[in-house]
Amino acid sequence: RKGLKIDAPLYEQLGRALLAHRSYDDAAWAFIAWAVQGGDALRVQKAVGAVAAAAASDGAAEQAMRYYDYLLRTYASSQFVDFWKQEIARLQRARP
Repeated sequence: RKGLKIDAPLYEQLGRALLAHRSYDDAAWAFIAWAVQGGDALRVQKAVGAVAAAAASDGAAEQAMRYYDYLLRTYASSQFVDFWKQEIARLQRARP
């Protein structure tokens, strides 16, 4: 990952491809790298949120909560904050 140098839009495409293959950590990394490269903040939030939702529906609740937590820490004034908090609470309640 460290040596990968690609244009910002390609990080989005890479993230979507990795998400399609259920490589959640790698997809989240690609979307976060896209943000660092100047990707549109709203699209990045939606993309990382999609990774979290996919991970949650695939039974990877801990991963999903990590992605939602990243979003809360990074985009604290986002319009999606309440939704992310609700999702974390829902996933915590569903723990065995």
